Amino acid sequence: MEPPSSNAFAKLIPSNTAAKLAFHAMYEDASQPDKKNMFAYPEQQYDKGALLYRLQEDKAHEETDNSDSLTDPDTDTEKTMKQRGMIWVGWLTLHLHPKPNKPTRGWTIGKGGRRGVDIDYLLPRYLANIRAYHARFNFHGKTGYLFISKTSNAISAELSVNGKDVNGGEQFSLNQSPMHVRVGDLGFEFQYTDYASTDSFYRDRQVYMEVSLGITPTPTSSKSLRCFGEWTISNNLGKGAYGKVSSATNYKGEVVAIKVMEYSKRTAYQVNYEIDVLTELHKLAEVKEGDKERLIRLKDTLYQNRDAVYSPTGFEEIALILEPAASATFAHITSPTYKLNYDIPVIASLFHDALLGLNFLHTHNWIHGDLKPGNIGILNNGTRAILLDFGEAVRLEPGERLPTRPGRGGTVNYLAPERELQDYDRLIDVWSMGVIGFEILHGHHPWKLALNPWRSGSRFETLRPIFNEAYRKAIYKIESHTNIGFPVANMY
Repeated sequence: MEPPSSNAFAKLIPSNTAAKLAFHAMYEDASQPDKKNMFAYPEQQYDKGALLYRLQEDKAHEETDNSDSLTDPDTDTEKTMKQRGMIWVGWLTLHLHPKPNKPTRGWTIGKGGRRGVDIDYLLPRYLANIRAYHARFNFHGKTGYLFISKTSNAISAELSVNGKDVNGGEQFSLNQSPMHVRVGDLGFEFQYTDYASTDSFYRDRQVYMEVSLGITPTPTSSKSLRCFGEWTISNNLGKGAYGKVSSATNYKGEVVAIKVMEYSKRTAYQVNYEIDVLTELHKLAEVKEGDKERLIRLKDTLYQNRDAVYSPTGFEEIALILEPAASATFAHITSPTYKLNYDIPVIASLFHDALLGLNFLHTHNWIHGDLKPGNIGILNNGTRAILLDFGEAVRLEPGERLPTRPGRGGTVNYLAPERELQDYDRLIDVWSMGVIGFEILHGHHPWKLALNPWRSGSRFETLRPIFNEAYRKAIYKIESHTNIGFPVANMY
């Protein structure tokens, strides 16, 4: 258990005898100021592995075969042997207060002795396969997770995480907790602490990355609750009828959106349909340079039971790995709790991107079918927009019209009237985009009705006069602001 007052956000716990003895030697040799990156229990503890290791060393030095020395201590020598097995027990800690010796480089680990490199975790000199400057930790610019990187090109400078070798120059993201880190022969269990999930740590990390590294991190948790394959799920991005969308990262530092859905007899058709649509659109977008930047793309599909077959007795989960990951959507532009302060030129540029995405769909005879602010993603701090969520998308041949679908699909306040009243075509998307354009440019929806006024039945139809009046006012407002409304309207 970590000390209650600790502000360490991560720790490296020795997990094999070599690492435990190295930690013991480090703690024995370190002066009090140098122990700032270490935690040890107040008293030494007996470790059988340490005892056997030391007895093995004695045997090698004596050059005689003393087999009794490698067995459990007998009663005559028990006290002496136990004393030989006593070591300092604890772990290495990573803090932002104090910072590493050189923040731009991060937290370094090695034997030291290399000119110009002040090592944060100085390992014992007796370790044969540890280099002077062996590895370093720092924060990943895209994910905010800590990464470990090998800093020596020597063949003997071995470094691995969860059994995967870390190559020179590679930033291996520590996106899960715990993970097994091996530095040479030293094994450690890497863990994020409880402090790594606090607002205080998030603020300190952001300041550290902006001031020391010159980068603004994507806000992600350091202590994730769930993994799906190699992907660690962090921030929730949205929720739909069939699943929840979150951001996720892997050990390479890649950031994606992951849509986790129930895969059962009830949902299998819709899930498979969405996969087929995404696959087809991805193929179409690959043909022309630039088109693939208009839509979210399917990178991979992961099945909980490693098979594309749902369970007939219960349900499995399936994860769609999607890229790029949008950290915000058009819904955030007008949200009272998370309002993006974009000026009109930026909003117009983002809307233009969305229209280009819609034009791509319509050019290839596809209807999106559920356009709304939450289904248009914002990338790179407001420099680009992409279309999301193709669960309602339909392919439509030229001249073909789809039959009306009262009460099915879409989102009430963005549905075109003809979707409820008559056969329809791709123009339903144009209607939805017009409503979205008004909302993001003027800061409010042109009408906000609890029910769909175009559905049959008196309680729906009584809302039509209210809608007609709101529609008239919206058109007047657009015409009154010719410097905003018309240029944007003419983009499509």
